[in-house]
Amino acid sequence: MGYNPRSGEPFSEVADTAVDANAASTTTVLHIEDNNKVAYHVVAASGTHATHIITLQCSLDNSNWFDSPSTITGVGVVNNVDITSHYVRLKVTTVEGGVSTVDTIVQAK
Repeated sequence: MGYNPRSGEPFSEVADTAVDANAASTTTVLHIEDNNKVAYHVVAASGTHATHIITLQCSLDNSNWFDSPSTITGVGVVNNVDITSHYVRLKVTTVEGGVSTVDTIVQAK
């Protein structure tokens, strides 16, 4: 699954590579400002990716985080998540025993 940045559109974006899917990692925080729609894309980087779970987390103050109902298992794309907070990030967790990493892209518009 490839990814093509939408450089001509007015949106905010953050990308992380080789996020450790075995360590309950979080990705870089994206300040979404006045945007209210978020999309995220998870791409397999290394290892096995059948059971890790990626959860969109939200915050009003970039300090107190809560899980949104938006999750994806494995790899894929989630589009048009309605957001009422100012900051978002992805939480990556897994039940796998092997080593795996993922690449992530979070966009807000």
